[in-house]
Amino acid sequence: MRRDTTREATAPEVQAQRDENGRLNQALPKIVLENRLLKKCMAHPSHAIAISATG
Repeated sequence: MRRDTTREATAPEVQAQRDENGRLNQALPKIVLENRLLKKCMAHPSHAIAISATG
């Protein structure tokens, strides 16, 4: 059996996690907007042509 051990994160590990968190926080709003647009297109297929022509 292996036991999980707890250790302190090193400064570079903490910085890498903060950097990744920042990138994810910047990407999330764009993905949410794209998802909402796709949902609208699926709910109203007739509007999909107009949206794709303007977007």
